[in-house]
Amino acid sequence: MPAEMAPAPTHDAAKVKSIFSDTYTSYAEVTQLTGTGTMKIFNVSAQQKIMKIEGGLNHWANLNFNPSDFSDRSHLHLDIYIVRETGTTTLKFRFDETSGGNEVKLPLEPGWNYLDIPLADFNANLVAATQFRIINNSGSAINVFIDNLYTYGDDNTSVNPDDPTAPATSAPAPEHPEEDVVSLFSDAYETTLSLSQTHPGEPSSQMEVIDLSEGDQAIRFTGMNWTLVGINPAANLEGMEWLHFDVYAINTPKLNIGMGDVNGNEGTAATQYLQMGWNSIDLPMNVFTQANGSKPGVQDLTQVNLLRLWSASGFAISKLYFDNIYAYKRATPAARSSRMKSTRLRNLSCRTPLRRASPSMW
Repeated sequence: MPAEMAPAPTHDAAKVKSIFSDTYTSYAEVTQLTGTGTMKIFNVSAQQKIMKIEGGLNHWANLNFNPSDFSDRSHLHLDIYIVRETGTTTLKFRFDETSGGNEVKLPLEPGWNYLDIPLADFNANLVAATQFRIINNSGSAINVFIDNLYTYGDDNTSVNPDDPTAPATSAPAPEHPEEDVVSLFSDAYETTLSLSQTHPGEPSSQMEVIDLSEGDQAIRFTGMNWTLVGINPAANLEGMEWLHFDVYAINTPKLNIGMGDVNGNEGTAATQYLQMGWNSIDLPMNVFTQANGSKPGVQDLTQVNLLRLWSASGFAISKLYFDNIYAYKRATPAARSSRMKSTRLRNLSCRTPLRRASPSMW
């Protein structure tokens, strides 16, 4: 049994069609499990239940329910706990065969994984679905716990029709004072540098700037196994203590990030295990200046001209969205005291517009 339960979902109940969740009224209640494994329902408390599929998923495990229409929803949500100490488990998901469509394959980490999958990815006829199916891609039997399985959204949601997986909300607003920041990409700070993809990696990935809302942009990477991002002109990060970035994931990928200087010296930070949605990451700058294997570490922080991104799982990450990429330092005690005496409230809507590279550079 997980030591902690999955967090209570927050999607609007009026736009949810629930299959298994204590938070919402059941729309398509699970009646039985067929295929492999044994389904058990545990009462964690008087208000909360959790489902366990035990000794299964080596073949398709099918959660059966009465014919249900999910065709007017936009996403499937699932909280799934992988009973495993280390390593990645790749699961495949689909609806019943009579609905047709695709399998969606996702690498998952031990413990809780919080999934939001666009229903369009299944490419299925969901007018009268009767099963939700799960299988372990490796073919071995495993144990999993399931909670909060439901569909949500509709044509009136804020889903971007050109990119249904794009964030519906902005990244958290940065709070570091502008005088302590060197911005590489952010609408929150004045940015005099530009980022451009200098190598798309193999297989080739795509990097582009997209509008999340008026005055709020993000960088989208599609099909990224690895890629190189150039900083022009080279950034002077001397004296900066942290590298910050906000990254939005549509599943739970593992991401590595490296930094390089104009002399070809690179350093690498530890693997970042991303959760669904926005992740705010702060990495100590000194991790990039330390030798790591064949990487000597950044030797000249006054001329940083490269960011290297790659998938730690060895498989391409379908989409990632980045915002608020900047380096910062902590204020000195004297500066902190001065700021406490004259608190400055920063209004994002009133900031100087961000300088961007021309579209041809992306």
